[in-house]
Amino acid sequence: MSLRRERAGRRQKRELILSLLASFILLGFIAPICYRLGLQIIDHIKKQRVTMAVVQEGVLPEYLTARALVLNMEWPVAAPVQGRFENLVREGEKVRKGQELGYLVRSGQTPLPVRSPCTGIFTTRVDGLEKVLKNLSLTAMGPDEFSYQPRSTAPEMAAETGQNVCKVIDNLHNTTIIARISSADETVTIQPGDAVIVFSQGEKIGQAVVEDIRLDPPVLLQLKMDTFCQSLAGCRYLDVELERDSSPGLLVPGSSVISVGQEKRVYCLRKDRIYEKSINVTAVGEKQALVTGLDAGDIVVSNPDILDMKDVVR
Repeated sequence: MSLRRERAGRRQKRELILSLLASFILLGFIAPICYRLGLQIIDHIKKQRVTMAVVQEGVLPEYLTARALVLNMEWPVAAPVQGRFENLVREGEKVRKGQELGYLVRSGQTPLPVRSPCTGIFTTRVDGLEKVLKNLSLTAMGPDEFSYQPRSTAPEMAAETGQNVCKVIDNLHNTTIIARISSADETVTIQPGDAVIVFSQGEKIGQAVVEDIRLDPPVLLQLKMDTFCQSLAGCRYLDVELERDSSPGLLVPGSSVISVGQEKRVYCLRKDRIYEKSINVTAVGEKQALVTGLDAGDIVVSNPDILDMKDVVR
């Protein structure tokens, strides 16, 4: 019995050794195949993540934030004598020349009529700056024009002789805005004659044309609105955002542009091959960039950060 058991034990050991040897041999063949298959899968996943964009012609909106000084053709109405002004017309109502605007109430005397000096829009929002800011020009402007404190008069307060109690704004003259660029870091490429859209607190005020510009810090822009802005009647200062379309050019995703030192580049796809190409960036928006050095219809890689440099043709 002991001899049989000894022979059976040796046979089991041989079978185990042969089985292990076969497994190692099989693993030696399978491992490289699995490794190559894994690399192919990773490469496939990587290529699936690469996104492309077609270069298109277009314009890129540019934005500037500014503090605005509102100028209109204004005709203040002064109290001829001391008294309390009571208006007969509503705020913002259109009046004609010679129309009775209200009257001055004087103690123990007959109310004195106050008439309109011209045709326009009536407002009691006098701020004391009507004469100071009249005939204002960019070359003559200093820092004071944006630091004046508008004066307001309560309706129940008595006006002194010669004090403005209301004014009429000529609505046949387009509103003018002097815009002071808020940040010295903002690049100003606007030129006289350019068209801009004016916004305030997210609301569109209207369109304007740049009539004049002063580049000496702080940068000042003189804007002529395309119409009289009744919403700004009686308003002197406000914060605005100016939107301007850039010159036409070629648009690419901003994420497609990479920096190599001082040089800007993109990766282009041509005939299933990826090439690196130098470009010039003329303007940058929130998600797009305006560039030169490409052709409309070129295809660029939108997310070059995941590219394997081995895939790029040198």
